[in-house]
Amino acid sequence: MCTGVAEPPVYAALIQQGTRGPVRKDVTPIFANAAAFQALIQDLVRLTAPFEPTAVAALDALGFVLGGAYAQAAGLPLILLRKPGKLPVAAAERRFIDYTGESKALELATDRPLPGQRVLILDDWIQTGAQIAAAIALIEAAQGVVVGLAAIQIRENDQTRPILARYPWVRLLPA
Repeated sequence: MCTGVAEPPVYAALIQQGTRGPVRKDVTPIFANAAAFQALIQDLVRLTAPFEPTAVAALDALGFVLGGAYAQAAGLPLILLRKPGKLPVAAAERRFIDYTGESKALELATDRPLPGQRVLILDDWIQTGAQIAAAIALIEAAQGVVVGLAAIQIRENDQTRPILARYPWVRLLPA
């Protein structure tokens, strides 16, 4: 199940095209425009409300910006999925190959189990699904229940379709 906004939202025009990187677009200008950022967060909260999350998990790094604002707006706790070596406590790790072909990893602190938490996983852009698959594995290994995925953009392709078939999801930009 995918839901999203019917028309391209006003904040879509702020995304910079053709930035460095193989397939990246720069979403950070949205964060610099208070009205656009607020509208984006309001759209995310409204569109993901049917998932009934009890926590939001955000991916390092731009997902943290969205996740923090979302958690505050929705009144939910924030779970941070970090890059390796950043946590001062024991952590579970999941490795993946990202959209650039590089080997990377995410970590989740193991001192905060998530039994029964209904977790929405939030990131800025889902291109290949590798990073979101690592996030799902970490949340589920911690006994959390992934109730949905959300991003500014989610690409539907051979790599992401198996994940998108398993979980409800929201993207804010049309395909």
